[in-house]
Amino acid sequence: WDQQKFEYLPTAQADRDRSVDLTITAPRNLTAPNGQLIIRAGQTVNPLDKMPFGLCLKVFDATVPAQVELIRQLSCQDKQARVMYLATSLPRQDGWDSLKRLETALQAPVYLLTRDVRSRFQLQQVPAIVEQAGNRLLVRERKLPASTGERS
Repeated sequence: WDQQKFEYLPTAQADRDRSVDLTITAPRNLTAPNGQLIIRAGQTVNPLDKMPFGLCLKVFDATVPAQVELIRQLSCQDKQARVMYLATSLPRQDGWDSLKRLETALQAPVYLLTRDVRSRFQLQQVPAIVEQAGNRLLVRERKLPASTGERS
């Protein structure tokens, strides 16, 4: 755990909703392993037009108990979406024991946020929820309640 690299994000100072457009323009032809053309070079596509996201990402700093509690309370708009918990940081001193306690409390696996996921979903502050809204992703960052004692 001492060697683990975390993707730290600052704590949200205000509630903020942002949409993320996943539309891309293919820089070159994209083909399947069998050679079938999937996307032509220059073609613009939004993957959400072809396939639903199907996830509700709950991103939080597991070293801040108030964030863990808030992320437990926040609900996903799509009740059918599979919830995935992503921690930006975990307590280093307890390592695996800390992760096990967190997973027991959330009744679900907890994964570490990766640089790729942070970048792809344009994550800036936590706690945050990422889920599909139409053909875009909605990132909902939430300020911690004042009564938690979290310092700004």
